[in-house]
Amino acid sequence: MITVAFRVVAGQRFSLYQHFLLLRQLTTTMRSPASTIVLTYPDQNPFNPNPSYPNIFPTRPAECDNLSAADIKNPYYDPLAGLHGHNPFQYTDENPMPPRIYIDNHQTSPPPLPEIFLSSLEFIERLNHGGRAHVYKVSATITSTTTGEPREKIYALKMFRDMDPDEESDQKEIGWPMFRFRREKEAYAHLIHAGLPEQGIVPNCYGWLTLSNRSYLEQCYALPVSEKDDLEEFWSREKNKQRITKYGPDTASRSHTLLDDRRPPKALLLEYYADLEPLSGNNVTHDIAEAALKALYQIHAAYVHHGDLSHDTNVFVRPGNRVMWIDFDESTCRCERNWRKKLSRQKLMEELEHVWSRFYQIMLADQPLVSK
Repeated sequence: MITVAFRVVAGQRFSLYQHFLLLRQLTTTMRSPASTIVLTYPDQNPFNPNPSYPNIFPTRPAECDNLSAADIKNPYYDPLAGLHGHNPFQYTDENPMPPRIYIDNHQTSPPPLPEIFLSSLEFIERLNHGGRAHVYKVSATITSTTTGEPREKIYALKMFRDMDPDEESDQKEIGWPMFRFRREKEAYAHLIHAGLPEQGIVPNCYGWLTLSNRSYLEQCYALPVSEKDDLEEFWSREKNKQRITKYGPDTASRSHTLLDDRRPPKALLLEYYADLEPLSGNNVTHDIAEAALKALYQIHAAYVHHGDLSHDTNVFVRPGNRVMWIDFDESTCRCERNWRKKLSRQKLMEELEHVWSRFYQIMLADQPLVSK
């Protein structure tokens, strides 16, 4: 549609601003394919249909490349740069959302994530800042499920304190660590069954474990804590240092920690990737955005709704514009063993709509569109 419109006005001299208005009018009046896509999403891939849906991945019309240097003196100030058009996954008045279509959950559940046992564990450093679940870089020895021999390597360990809701200041179920642990464990069972770790779309997860060895917990607690890691724990330790300096070691005290919990924490043992870089406005490109959307579709095709897209730190970039999604402790799956919410096609596609808007209408808003 855009191409035809430009050919109609060919030979007339339009200002850059008039080009901008024309393109915006054309792209915003397109009929959204969202109400059609959602009927079969994610069973059918919207990124590979025949014929293709409009504006799935925004591209710059070829005619725009012929604008004179006088029209575009600096690409950064190109008014067409932010013109990414209508979100194809967003419903409109002309194409409203159909009634909720729940995905059949009477299918065979994927094999559960295996429980693993450690022969040794050494905490090296804290990898994430804040958050209800802490992630650590560790050196661990586990027994191989294939050869039966111990294997020592570097892993990422995500720890969930086994606490009852009344032991937390936030007593909502969504904040209960064991609720989050069970959801992430269920999500990885689905993702592994779909083969996504082998494709590099999500981390590999070796299994779950119980950290019942108190020496492991003491070693974990001995790691330094920064303000970003845990503000409350950081200031508790700082006040202790001041108290000990002023009144002596017998006056030391501490807040309730994992060492005081009635039950040992649970954890997931994940592949450690040293080459991950958080996705941000500084490194995002149109190619990376396209890879991230396709990767999110693959997660949805495994019938997993991520559920926590409020943080850029849930998406990472690897060399070669590869994208990896992490943190599934707020996810919902089709074949749930521990979660009460039903999964609908609309719920999955609304997540795709949110990510499309975040990339193209926010993070890439000031980057020029490119022709393909």
